[in-house]
Amino acid sequence: MRHILFLSYTSKDAQDSQFRGFLKDLCQFIATNTIFGPDDDELAFRDRKNLKIGEKWESELREALEVSSVFLCLTSPGYFSRAFCGREFYIFDQRVKKYEGVNGLQPPAIIPVIWAPHPMPPILETYVWQADFPREYEEKGLKELRWLKSAHYKKIVAAIGRRIVDIWKKREKQAELASDVALEFDQIPNAFGGVIDEAANAEGWVLGPEVANVIYGAGTRHAVPSLGMAPKYGDSPRDWKPYLPPSPHTVADLAKAVIHGQALRYREIPVDDNLETELISAQERKNLILMIADPASISDEENSKLSEFDPLKPEGTALLIPWDESQQSPWQRKELQEGIERVFPVKSRTPSCYRAPILSVDQMRNTLDTTLVEIRGSLTKLGASSKPLSDLGPATVSGTAPS
Repeated sequence: MRHILFLSYTSKDAQDSQFRGFLKDLCQFIATNTIFGPDDDELAFRDRKNLKIGEKWESELREALEVSSVFLCLTSPGYFSRAFCGREFYIFDQRVKKYEGVNGLQPPAIIPVIWAPHPMPPILETYVWQADFPREYEEKGLKELRWLKSAHYKKIVAAIGRRIVDIWKKREKQAELASDVALEFDQIPNAFGGVIDEAANAEGWVLGPEVANVIYGAGTRHAVPSLGMAPKYGDSPRDWKPYLPPSPHTVADLAKAVIHGQALRYREIPVDDNLETELISAQERKNLILMIADPASISDEENSKLSEFDPLKPEGTALLIPWDESQQSPWQRKELQEGIERVFPVKSRTPSCYRAPILSVDQMRNTLDTTLVEIRGSLTKLGASSKPLSDLGPATVSGTAPS
């Protein structure tokens, strides 16, 4: 069955009366401008309404994603933290891209709605709808406007409804094209799971050691207690500049350049509630996994999940610790070593996985370069790097200080 609208949202948001009221208002508006009633299945697919007990819900949900004209995602902090929502988005995003490659066909559309304010991930920014909405919409979200500013709320709902009906009318007689994404939901990438452009394609995740997943275990400018260290940190862990001054390079710049220099695919995994699942899945796909951690901030509350990297199998994994001796306290400091061992008790005692301390930009590049070769060898059983670990100096000696 084809649907005008596929509604993507979190179960937590769906429990709210304001949320249910919005869906009722929107469907009523769409129904007024179509041949369907507000509760007709053809008008909107909602998992809680359309999926019956005992049905094979994955196939029903997947079919709805493949035949709906519009994907309406009601965004909120909870929405972007749900891997399942990211998989729904990924399927529909692949449909849009496939249609864009076929001349003469109007693609299906993705419409983000700000239910509760939260930064948009990069993959969604291209779909943000530029409409003449009140300024309070971005600041407060539709949920709060429904409660506090009815006139603004009604204007936005009417604009969203008109856009949905217009898209549907242009697509009504068109044949649908399947996304060609992997059939099993657990094989579908989470579109909100960090930078995934190179690590996934139309079929799903790319398998094997040509993908290097990187986790940045660093603080942010908002979480660093010492103002003197703040310039090293940015708005996200990937913005950390471990050797500032003098080097302005972020840790992500350094990692990405070396990974691409070896013709590998780069992926960034964020430190969030999905971290453990993403790490296990990446290892099951036989991808490479690098943790680049800042010992000065790994104990910050926002980095509390970093320890989920520690239990991973050693093959294909590595823990790298940049350290700037000139600007920070000595590497030998007892509290520093205890902090690393507390977060990474296994990896910090596994020489094949541990590279610390890495004392300069040049050493960071060299260590990354050699580490990638070695962990690929450990994963593919093709042998170790031609450059022995001892040639890299103190960065390759587990837990010891530079001489």
